[in-house]
Amino acid sequence: MPSHTGLLRRGNRYFIRRKIPADLRGVVKGREIKYTLKTSDPKEAKRRAAAEWLKIEAQFEDARRKAAPAKSAVSEISEAQRWQLVAKWFGEMDSASEREFRDTYGKLPPEERREIEIDQDLEEICLTGGNDDFSAEDCGRRLDTLLQREGLELPKDSESYRALKQALRKARLENIRRNRKRLHGEPLPTGGISRFDASYGGAPAHSTNPKPDCTLGELLKRFMDEKRKSGVSTATVRAYSIPVRILQDILGNDFLLCAITRETMADLRDKLRALPVNARQRFKGKPLDAVLKQAEGKPQIKRLDGKTAENYFNFVSAIFNFAVDLGLMTGNPAKSRSLRDSFKCKRKKNGKAVFSIDELNKMFHAPLYTGCKDDGNGYATKGPNVPRSGRFWVPLLGLWHGLRLNEACQLYTEDVRTMDGVLCLLIREYLDTNAKSEKNLKTQASERTVPVHPQLLKMGFAAFVEQRRKNGKSPRLFPELGKAETGYFSDNFSKWFGRFLAHAIGYQPRGATFHSFRHMFRDALRNADVSIEKAEALGGWTSHRSEEARYGSGFSMPALRREIEKVKYEGLDLTHLENN
Repeated sequence: MPSHTGLLRRGNRYFIRRKIPADLRGVVKGREIKYTLKTSDPKEAKRRAAAEWLKIEAQFEDARRKAAPAKSAVSEISEAQRWQLVAKWFGEMDSASEREFRDTYGKLPPEERREIEIDQDLEEICLTGGNDDFSAEDCGRRLDTLLQREGLELPKDSESYRALKQALRKARLENIRRNRKRLHGEPLPTGGISRFDASYGGAPAHSTNPKPDCTLGELLKRFMDEKRKSGVSTATVRAYSIPVRILQDILGNDFLLCAITRETMADLRDKLRALPVNARQRFKGKPLDAVLKQAEGKPQIKRLDGKTAENYFNFVSAIFNFAVDLGLMTGNPAKSRSLRDSFKCKRKKNGKAVFSIDELNKMFHAPLYTGCKDDGNGYATKGPNVPRSGRFWVPLLGLWHGLRLNEACQLYTEDVRTMDGVLCLLIREYLDTNAKSEKNLKTQASERTVPVHPQLLKMGFAAFVEQRRKNGKSPRLFPELGKAETGYFSDNFSKWFGRFLAHAIGYQPRGATFHSFRHMFRDALRNADVSIEKAEALGGWTSHRSEEARYGSGFSMPALRREIEKVKYEGLDLTHLENN
């Protein structure tokens, strides 16, 4: 549930409102719960609302338990009973969604509606095979609540329990798809509850009579068509298209679904782990089997990262779950814990991959930092220029401040200002006018104000900001860094940064990315004995400390400056960038 749900403002005071669910009317007094949060600060209101919402949900669950009828233990239920239970549950859930969208979500600004849509996209991916553990836990919890309310007790190892859980998963997916239409203001299906009742049709989720002649190509076309029609983001469609192409290349469009087995998926897993990076671009026109044969026994050819291969396999599992939902397959051949676990890489005990000092020195002595043709296509070619724009400053902001890539790319000139005599960076979504901007933050804890590291001041960062401020053509600090289709400034920069590393260092560091700067910044704080509380303030990490630590207005900028000054990287030489 989003943190802003039910959070309203009257005058300059915030309060929370929660409607009594339909199934508790008459059990809990009144039609809604409403009371003041006793604050006019929006951040504090969100924090208090989240806590109060959990308390209210706990009250509702307690009321349901007390009102639940005595359980009747049964070993199996009929197909008709199963359909009635699921249809009733779906009807109540969808009606509640309709009320929420009408009364709350429909009044939200576009950026908050997009935030809800992203959450729903992620849940859909999980429920369609991207995370089988999440799907099983989520649907099991929903089913247990439903059975308790109906006074039924089914053994969890029974066929009826498994079939009901699968049916609830389909119902929740349909609810998500309908909510997406509500978010976009599109009309919902008419003539019945929805297409859910027609698609379920009283048939078990794992039909015993799948279509024997259905091919993989037919399934993949239906799957991608469904994704495009359902309104998922362009990025999600693009993410699915890669494993779709891999399946087409390795198995072929004419491969019959009934012939796909666990052994087929084990072979696919092995090929994914052996697949070279950017195989289509590097081996143009060649089928993947030929690419794999050519790459065999050549360790110098870089393979897919273990996490990437695992993600592709999870998407493949989601595709076959879709086939099961349509009754085209009796079960998902990719749904195997042993197959999924085989992707898990052994991580170093010291955590995430980082850059070595030697790699950092090579990076910041590349032509971009010592003299290049330009910072466009000529960034890797030696020349007389050291242009100080986004490509120059963003990696330094990552290294010395631990900024996430999007946090650095989206900065405005007004986000750099002097406070208490200290030049600071304001990491935030809002502008000085309190208006919402195109900026995005990962979490609420990401919002912070941090002093500019002395190393950047030596490099002329303050003068650069003033120059950009006087320019006046754009409010952004790095206007040349464009936004990608996904809505983030970081996506395009991330692709460029990978190419920059390969040129600057001579190879692509294994596992290290721009985000490695953030891990290095955290390690530098630890090595300097900076307290956890101050480290969290500087890095925007979520606090897991006691409630007492949340009181007060935080640290002064001079106090935080003393801490960030301690961040050092022994052996890193950046003297050539100072006072230039």
